[in-house]
Formats: sequence, structure tokens, C-alpha cells
Amino acid sequence: MERSEKKIRSDKRLGLTFVSIAFIFYFFPGFALFELVPNIFTYIFLTIGLNKLSYINDSIYGARKQFQRMIIVGIGKMVAIFLTITTGNAEEQMSMIMLLVFVLSLVECLLLVPAYTKLFEGILYVGMRHESVAVFGAEHDRMKKNATDKIKSHTLRFVIIKNLALFLPETAAMSTSDAINPHKPEMYMFVDLFRGFGMIISLIFGIIWLVSILKYFSRLRKDTPFMDALWSKYETEIIPNEKLFIERKTGAALLFLGIGSLFALDFYIGDPGGNNGTNIIPDVVFAVCAICGLLVMRKYIPKKMLAISSGVCAIYGGVSILSSATHITYLQDHSSVGQISRDPDAFASWVGKLIPVAVIDAVAFVGMCAVIFWVLKYLIENHTGSYSLHATIDPKAKAAETHKMLKKYLIAFISGAAFAALGGIARVILMRLMDRTINESSWLIELLATGVFVAVFITALLRINEQIKEKYLYE
Repeated sequence: MERSEKKIRSDKRLGLTFVSIAFIFYFFPGFALFELVPNIFTYIFLTIGLNKLSYINDSIYGARKQFQRMIIVGIGKMVAIFLTITTGNAEEQMSMIMLLVFVLSLVECLLLVPAYTKLFEGILYVGMRHESVAVFGAEHDRMKKNATDKIKSHTLRFVIIKNLALFLPETAAMSTSDAINPHKPEMYMFVDLFRGFGMIISLIFGIIWLVSILKYFSRLRKDTPFMDALWSKYETEIIPNEKLFIERKTGAALLFLGIGSLFALDFYIGDPGGNNGTNIIPDVVFAVCAICGLLVMRKYIPKKMLAISSGVCAIYGGVSILSSATHITYLQDHSSVGQISRDPDAFASWVGKLIPVAVIDAVAFVGMCAVIFWVLKYLIENHTGSYSLHATIDPKAKAAETHKMLKKYLIAFISGAAFAALGGIARVILMRLMDRTINESSWLIELLATGVFVAVFITALLRINEQIKEKYLYE
């Protein structure tokens, strides 16, 4: 009984505790491309925390979608950091850091400013509908900004200041000497000092902002009549509306699969590069994302299907780690893949390890795609096929036509998976050739094959998602 009461109290907060935790993560300042605490945690907690509220208000739903996009940006930022610190000389890295900080700061502002605007507009709207004291402030003066407008302005200001504090120190890279002006003063030697000063500025504004926003959301949680009214609306209008959950849960699951597929791309870099380098995009993330997607929509697929599919995805994740480890171990034992055609030991390692692991990896990859095919086929058959109640066309015929169209995309997807798997095997087989250009560059075949796979897979996911939304729009 006690646990039940705690659960009820937690539910009635509607995720605002997670929202407060998210802001604590965002408060920490950054240092060039590096963050003391990765901002991706902020967006994950905001996405989780705003889940229930997003069903109540469309503006909050729009904000949540923007924060979901920021998760993708956060992943891209991690990849960009790795690429920057592992490629190019010192001068190139200097320019790359400035460019990346500028691009990432600009993208963050372009996405976060409208996201926070929608979030606080949504809170203001539901506050007006349910006469919240906390949303407007205890002593609200109609001639002045209310509490929500104040914290919105404060938040947008901090987002801009934080990103300026990151970018402005990097402009010192433009002061370095060059062939045209060799005597230009090099301010970049002081860049760490500028970055430290930027962190201090960000920290000062961050502390003021964090205290303000935590107080604001604390008052919201303590506004019992308001929170009870929102919970009552969620409990009576949202929870019974199962089709709304199906649409959003399946949409989130397909998003996980789409993001995960990007990690199926294989891009090898290093010194000297090519097949002598390392795949910087770990395939195991695809398996992890696939399992997350399956778990998100677990209520809408059979338990047996969930168990088998998750198991196969986990197997592929393990095999992909083994494949990467085998490639790295080979390069540690031999200076390059060119030795395969000249060194008996390298050739034996190629025959005994690289080729078998490549084949196993390809089979496991196709196996994972096969179970994804199975799940998507189930979604198509059970959650697509929309029709209007007043339509003259036979609903069953309309649904059958939709299913037939979507299954063509699934056939293209599984064909792309087979093509990508063959590309991975071809990469390893071509390492045996004497021609250095081919044995070191055969990874481009795999990149092309996986690129085709990602393109057809994401296209299939988009079409399926469109039809799921259309079905529950008309029902």
C-alpha cells in the first residue's frame, strides 16, 4: 500500500522531477568541444520528463520533439569530437575546432530557442486553463511579465550566453600567422585562457539561471491544485486513449531504429588510414538502438516476438564487438593489411580469423535485419491501413493496398541488408589482393553498401510511420 501511494505521488508530478534534473546537467559549462557533463543527458532527461505533459498540450509535445532532435545532435557532437582529435595536424585541428564549435553552437541555439519557447508557452497555456498560481506568480501584476515569461526569457538568454562563451574564444584561431601576413600576432597561444574566461562567464550566468529555474519548477510541483488538475486530465482523457499511445510509442521506436541504422555505416580512419585504420562508427550501437526500439513498443508486439528479436539483436551486438576487436588485434600483430599477400603468418590470420569473423558478422547482421523485418511486418499488418468511416471504398481492400505498398519497402530494406552484408565480406576478401590501392581501400565498397542500406531502411521507416499516424488519425 505504501509503495502504491509513493507511485501515485510520483505519477502526479508528471515527470517534472526529471525536468529539474535535466536543467542541472545543462548548467555545467563547456570547454571548446568538451563538456564537463555531456548535454545529451539534458535532452534525454527532458524527453523522459516531458512525456506525460506532451500528451496534454501540443506546444509541450512540440518542445519534446525538439529535445529528441537534440539527442541526435548530441550523438553527432560526440562523433565530431572523435574525428577532430584523431585527424589532421595541429593547425587543421585549430580551424576544425573553431568551425565545429560555431556550427554546433548555432544548431543548438536554432533548436533550443524554439524548444524552450514552446515548452514555456505550453506551461503558460495549461496554467491559464487550470488557474495555476505558480505559473503566473503569487503576486502577479498584469502590467509586468508573469513568472513563466520571466523564466522563459532567462532561459533563452542563458542558452545564447552559454554558446557565445563557447564560440568566442575559438575565434582566436583566426589570428594565426599565414603566408600572406607572417607577422600577424598569434592570439591562439592564449586560447586556453580565453576558454577559461568563457567558462567563468558561463558559470556565473548558469548559477543564477539554475537557481531561478529550479525554484520555478519546485513551485509548480508544490502547486497541488494545478498538478492534481493536470493529473486528472491525464488520467481521464489521455490514459483511456490507447491509440494515442500506440502512435507515439511506435513513432519513438521507429526513430530509435532509424538513428541506430546510421551506426551501420562503416568509416575507417587512422594512420595511415583505409583498412589499416579503425571503424569510428561502432556497429554495436545499431544493436543497442534496435533493442531500445523494441522495448519502447513492447506492449504492441507479441512477447515471443519481443524476446526472440531482442535476443538476435543482442547476438549481433556481441558479434560486431568481436569483429572490431579482431580487426584491431590483426593490425596490432601486423603493420598493415598489405602483409596478407606477402607474410604467411598474416595470411594465416586472414584465413583463420578475419574471413570467418566477417562471415559471422554478416550473417548476424542479416539475422538482426530479418527480425526487424518480422517486427515491421507485424506493425504493418496490425497498425496500418487507414480508412474514413464515410469512405465509399472497401476498407479491407484499402488496407490490403496499403499493406502491399509498405511490404515493397520492406523487401527493399532486407535486400539492402543483404547488400550491406556482402559489402562487409567483400572488404575483407579484397584485402588479399596485391594491389595496395585495392587492399587498403576496399572499405569504400562496404561504406557504399551500408550507405544504400541506411537510405532504403530509413525510407521504409518513414513510410511506415506515416501510415501508422494516418490510421490513428482517422479512427
